Amino acid sequence: MNALAGDRASRHGASLTTRGNQGVRSAGRDYTRPRTVTLDLDPGQVQALRAAYVDAGALHWLEAHFDREYAAGWGFDSLDSLHLGPH
Repeated sequence: MNALAGDRASRHGASLTTRGNQGVRSAGRDYTRPRTVTLDLDPGQVQALRAAYVDAGALHWLEAHFDREYAAGWGFDSLDSLHLGPH
């Protein structure tokens, strides 16, 4: 995943864009649909995402991060692309 390469993001943070079937899962209802969502990551969050990616746990990390920073109960049915870029 070349989107995770480079160290500018490690120093300054980055914008994370995800595309895929995603949305809030709550109370037994599933509101996932094809969406594109962009969040800002600080340098520590960039490092945590990279570590999770190396450990094959990136999807779990993304769901936990989106749950905290975007919308409670956020989940991914699929992840078609992930991109880290400058803020």
